[in-house]
Amino acid sequence: MPAGIEKRIITALLLGLIVVGTIITGSSQLFTLLMLTFVAIAAWEWLGLSQLHLKKPAITYLVSLSALICVYYILDALKQPLLITIAAILIWSLAFAVILAYQHGKTFSITKKYKLIIGLVMLAIAWNSLTMLYKANNGRELVLLLFILIWTVDSSAYFIGTYFGKHRLSSRVSPAKSWEGFLGSLLVTILLAVTYSVYASIDKISYQIILIVIFLVTAAFSAIGDLFISVMKRDAHMKDTGSILPGHGGILDRIDSLIAAAPVYAGSFFLIGDRY
Repeated sequence: MPAGIEKRIITALLLGLIVVGTIITGSSQLFTLLMLTFVAIAAWEWLGLSQLHLKKPAITYLVSLSALICVYYILDALKQPLLITIAAILIWSLAFAVILAYQHGKTFSITKKYKLIIGLVMLAIAWNSLTMLYKANNGRELVLLLFILIWTVDSSAYFIGTYFGKHRLSSRVSPAKSWEGFLGSLLVTILLAVTYSVYASIDKISYQIILIVIFLVTAAFSAIGDLFISVMKRDAHMKDTGSILPGHGGILDRIDSLIAAAPVYAGSFFLIGDRY
């Protein structure tokens, strides 16, 4: 068994209980507050990734957090989930390009301030997407399903890669990740989609296929989020984004997949309407 796995599992279980407990309360205010707590801590950690070593980091953080909240409320006022999703896809496509460039030994030049701005926009979009979806019809169930999907993808990729991984997925960006872990997590993702189809009594084959595609695309974007934060950590010469979560590092280490996957997942369900 990998060293420190017990601590990692305990932390994940406690964090999962908090998230699940908040989701099932049905309180959109409480859920929004919990997500704000996560992104507020993540915003502080992004300061480190941006390498903004200023004389007064607290002031910089407060300004950054205020900007993040402003972006959130601007997006919330627009009430255009599909346009927000398209913006997220464009941003994360650029992030994927950065990942590929870094993997092939190419340098990328992004100023510290732009790194911070990009991070805050990513966090605000993810936060807004989650809260919009939570308030929608069947929103609680879909948000809970998203978290289960992300946790399943992360855990299956980790364990399958640990025990069966032989071919590196991205040797320069994240040497611990393997193709076996990634492809194994996609198979588990399909199984999860089929399981949910049975649970939700989704009988039409076309709807089942759409659901599988949504899950697979969400899983793919979650991997992009994970790898992009890895690139940012390597560029900043950091092992973890923080130390608040024993066995995991920082909050950003834990939600890196979520911030990339949430807008795509939420936008997909807004697009297909109430079929599920």
